Parts: sequence; structure tokens; C-alpha cells
Amino acid sequence: MASEQDADVLVEDVTKSPAPKKQKRSLSPSAHSKPCSICHTPSDVLVRCRIDETPTWHFVCPKKCWKEFSGGVVDGDADHPFYKYGGMWKNKHAGVSAKKPKGRSKKNEAS
Repeated sequence: MASEQDADVLVEDVTKSPAPKKQKRSLSPSAHSKPCSICHTPSDVLVRCRIDETPTWHFVCPKKCWKEFSGGVVDGDADHPFYKYGGMWKNKHAGVSAKKPKGRSKKNEAS
């Protein structure tokens, strides 16, 4: 059997062991980007959509790939029958917006 002195040494060894190092999270916005499902280019804004007859949702970049599968129209068109819009994904760490820039309204021009 172990003596009380041996037990004290075991407890002391456990309490003196170094704490595990915490993994550092990257604070860079680009570290939180996601790749496009089609071209695999990392992006801070992606369009969630269906692009073919399968029920699979894809995240596609809003420029090249989105235009290819939607025809450049938000709700798709007759030439893209399988396209279905499912929302936007935004990298909140990058502070990006997925809103379309607003044009000048006719009320503001008339003033």
C-alpha cells in the first residue's frame, strides 16, 4: 500500500502539470470565408441555391457561378428551370453586406 507521503507526491504532480494550451483562433476575416461549391474560390458572400434536379443546396459565388446557374435573375428564368434561390450566407467576421446597391430614386431626382 502507498503511504500518505506517496499520495501527497501524486496529488502534487497532478496539480503542477501545465494546463493544455488553448488553440488560437484566427481573427482574420479571410479565415472564416467559405469556398464556392462550383469553382472553390473562397468568398465572404455566397448564394444558397439549388442548381440542378437534385434536392442538394449549393453555396455559389455571387458573380460568375451564380450568373451561370440563375441566368443573372434572382428567381431564375426559363433557361434555368432547376434554379431555386435559398438565401445568402455572409461572413459576419468580414463585415460584408449582400444587399444590392440602391439606385437614385425618382423622388430624389425631382427635388
